[in-house]
Amino acid sequence: MLDIRLIREKPDFVRERLATRGGGDDAKIAEVLRVDAERRKIETQLQRLQADRNRLSKEIGAKRSRSEPSEDLEAQVRKIGDEIVDLTQRASTFDEEQRHLLLEIANLPHESVPVGKDPSANRVARSWGEKPQLSEPADHVALGAKLKLFDLEWAAKLSGSDFICFTGAGAKLERALINFMIDLHTREHGYTEISPPFLVRRDCMVGTTQLPKFEADMYGLEENQLFLAPTAEVQLTNLHREEILERQYVQERIARAAMELFAAACVLSRWDAELEIAGTDAKNNGSPHGAAELFLRGSVRRARVHVGQVDTDAVVPDVADEHEGNGNDQDRTDEVVQVLGQDREPRE
Repeated sequence: MLDIRLIREKPDFVRERLATRGGGDDAKIAEVLRVDAERRKIETQLQRLQADRNRLSKEIGAKRSRSEPSEDLEAQVRKIGDEIVDLTQRASTFDEEQRHLLLEIANLPHESVPVGKDPSANRVARSWGEKPQLSEPADHVALGAKLKLFDLEWAAKLSGSDFICFTGAGAKLERALINFMIDLHTREHGYTEISPPFLVRRDCMVGTTQLPKFEADMYGLEENQLFLAPTAEVQLTNLHREEILERQYVQERIARAAMELFAAACVLSRWDAELEIAGTDAKNNGSPHGAAELFLRGSVRRARVHVGQVDTDAVVPDVADEHEGNGNDQDRTDEVVQVLGQDREPRE
């Protein structure tokens, strides 16, 4: 979360950067500053009261050593003690409120990030291949059912709406993609494969900013003290939570494949899965539990997937086999791109 000192010292700068994101987080800065001011005011009062109590306690000790009455001073000390208890509770309340507000505020976008209200403002950094022109694009549900890649009735029977149950070649393709990604990075790009627990503690989810803002979208257990990890970043990032690492160790490469285990709040109309293998995330812009129910990260390749464009006579059932041996990296990338319905050249 943002450092309160940055907000305190440069509030206008923080508001300006947050405003470029949209979402209204810039309007929360005033409340953060108000709570911060109240908290600091109370802490100043506490310090003064504690100093007064210490001074009076010394005076009481001096009077007792001289066998002088000290009842009035003792009464003052008891009164100050009650005030300290009350102010300590108020300070704790403001501290928790400030922490909650800061956790709800997004990070500041870098100045190089384009400013815009919708995807039309995005800049194309790089592109390759040609977008196919389809006169009658097939509906992904009908196409997937025809190819027997998944069974939505089984998925609904098991888990309700908005889930998917891969079958046959669809299940094999999912498994092949996972193996392809892990094998590529561990064998040829120096990554270490990690297979962590699926359940993580609440602190892990807070550390990677899923909580508290998106708690309603997560699957929680044990009164929301354990969660099913929504993305691979949660486990991989928290492996070194609260640690100070040497510079050379920071460059360690770790990779894992993970299911996206989160409760989707809406059903999207398109099923375009974008596998962005460039050290970031694999995003599924369609069904919340769709064909890219993977979280791929950490390579130098990128493939944009349009599942609805896979030819019904294409090589999906065959090419989805696991790749064995030390095959050529480009050949394997070509195959995966073909399986996903985009017969394009891989990126250099």
